[in-house]
Amino acid sequence: MSLDAAYFIYFMIHVPLTLLIDDTFLIPPKYQLSIQKSLYRYQVTHNKDFLASELPIWMKYFVAVELIFQLPVFLACIGSYLKSGSKKHISRKLYPYILMYGFNAAFTSFQCLVYIYLQASSYELSQYETYNLLGLYTPTFLIPFFMCIDITSRLIRSSDNYKKEKVN
Repeated sequence: MSLDAAYFIYFMIHVPLTLLIDDTFLIPPKYQLSIQKSLYRYQVTHNKDFLASELPIWMKYFVAVELIFQLPVFLACIGSYLKSGSKKHISRKLYPYILMYGFNAAFTSFQCLVYIYLQASSYELSQYETYNLLGLYTPTFLIPFFMCIDITSRLIRSSDNYKKEKVN
């Protein structure tokens, strides 16, 4: 499987997660669908996600960025991949947006991981509960971080200066 195919699958999975879970951090409960309320309650009670229940202002900001910027990037990448026909790739024109998404999502998730690690004991989470919560947030750091590295590498390889240096 190509990296573009993996990104396509990741974005396809991330769209419903954004619309059903993450946006509940900003939508008042009276406007949420019952499935959103159920998923939110599950995240808070089963996974002991104190970030979701506490909702610090910085977390609300990150979710707003996810809805305003990241969700359209997901949709553009999905559309690009589907339109590419047998080539099965995401357009190079979207690389800067994927890079911005990767940086933003990795930074956001890294902040969440640090906050969870430092604050878990004050929320009386056991070591198992802390590692479980860290485990839930870790892929949302690692995958976008990897995207940053991959897309940066692609952009460098496709730049004229890089090609000239390789020839000389």
